[in-house]
Order: sequence, then C-alpha cells, then structure tokens
Amino acid sequence: MRRMADLAARLHTAPTDWCDSWQEEMYQQHPCLHNVPVGSLIWPCLAHYDGGLDKYTVEQMQQLGKTIPEALSQIGDEVVSIHGDLHRGNTVLTADGVLLSIDFEFSSVSQVRQDLLYNSWESGSNRRALCTSYLKARGLPGNQQEADLLAVDMIVAAVVHFRLLRELLSVGSPLPSSGIGITQALSELSQLNRAVEVLKGSPERCAHVVDETDVWKCIKDTDLLLDLCTKY
Repeated sequence: MRRMADLAARLHTAPTDWCDSWQEEMYQQHPCLHNVPVGSLIWPCLAHYDGGLDKYTVEQMQQLGKTIPEALSQIGDEVVSIHGDLHRGNTVLTADGVLLSIDFEFSSVSQVRQDLLYNSWESGSNRRALCTSYLKARGLPGNQQEADLLAVDMIVAAVVHFRLLRELLSVGSPLPSSGIGITQALSELSQLNRAVEVLKGSPERCAHVVDETDVWKCIKDTDLLLDLCTKY
C-alpha cells in the first residue's frame, strides 16, 4: 500500500494546466457542461467517452455537481492531475523497486479522492494504511483520524462514481446497468450528503465505516452505506 500511496502522491504533484485545452473543447462541444467547474468528479467520467451528455441540461449538470458530497478530509477534494484508473493492474515495478503507472486513457484533472477510489475495495486496515502513507507522502499529518476521513472520502467517491456518475454519463461500468436516471441519482446523492454529515466530528463512526464497508455491495445498494454511516 505504501508504494501505491507514494505513486499517487507523485502523480498528484504534476501540473494541471495540461488539461485546460481539453476542458475548453468539452465546454464548446457540450453546452450542458458550462457550469461544471474544473476539478469536479464529473470530469473523469468524460475522459474516455462523452457520448451520453446531450440529453442533459446546464441546470441538471450543475445540480449534479453540487449534490456530490463534499470531502471530509483536508486533502480529499484537492484539485490535482489524476491517473483516473489507478490500480495494481495499471502499474509496473522497476528493478529498483519503484512503482510506475501505465495506461493513462482516463487521465484528467479532478480530486485526490477520485484517484484513490480504486483502493476502496481493500480491507479496512489496507485502506487506512494507504491513506496514512499518502498523507505522509504529501507532507501532511498521517494520524488515524485524518487517514480515516480520507478513506471515507474514497469510499464515498467510489459509490458515487460507479453507481451514479458512470451510469448517468454512459461510460460503462464493471457492473450490469442499473438503469438509474438523473432524478434517482440526485435523490441518492442527497441521502449520501445527509449520511456523510453525520460522520463529521465522529472519529468512531468514521473508523466503523472504514473497517466495515463492502464497497462493491454498497455500489449495488447505497442503503448499506447509509446504514453504516448513520446507525453506528
């Protein structure tokens, strides 16, 4: 987990202006994106495929972006250059023991939590270890409380990404299509917002979510994550 955390930290220190021309092109091609800010969790869903946008209005996309739960950790919503598909299958280990990333087709400018989400289906202890190492690699306090906040951020980001955003924007998902539309997605995001609010100022609840969440099950049924957040 330390090598993956160090790799992510290195990637996240790269400049972000390389993405400016692509985003400007997307604004011109798809008017519905005009109010989607740089760094939104929406952008990674469009890096590889943007064919599902024309059915949405400016207002719908703006509301979608605003309803995504805010990060709990200090660094979770920091806008950075992201790999977009950062998991073990997209890394190689050099003879010197340095982990490198490959396959950048989903790269964009988004948020720290978005790039860490592929590690959210690790065990609770591995999630915590990854986030602790990442924080230290970025020169931030790596105490358990802050590590757990970042781990919760990546868990929530995974559910939002795979269950809702990829479904809405027709990128394709490793799960069968759920048929979720914009109205249901906004409703589920609102519920997630309320659940995440409950975690603020409660290290015990955060630790419980980090230790007990089965992300794949929560992607299929967000009520499981809501219960973990609110019924501790």
